[in-house]
Amino acid sequence: MKKFVYGLARLFFRIFPRQPVITARVQKILVIKLCCIGDILFTTPLLRELKRNFPRSRITYMSCSWCRELAAASTQVEDVIEFN
Repeated sequence: MKKFVYGLARLFFRIFPRQPVITARVQKILVIKLCCIGDILFTTPLLRELKRNFPRSRITYMSCSWCRELAAASTQVEDVIEFN
């Protein structure tokens, strides 16, 4: 549990020196946020940090149909899956 908390702190708060949280070669990441435009906007920093920590990964975003265009507008997202 302690390693998990330190990993989250490194990823989101930059408390510790900048090092990748996971050293494995992550190729695909799926972010699921199904509703609410405001919630999708709040995931923007998450997407930026995921791309910074895993630059070779392909980020796919799963969201509802009415938020699809907003999720696709992010420069870090390669694909958007529509879910109703």
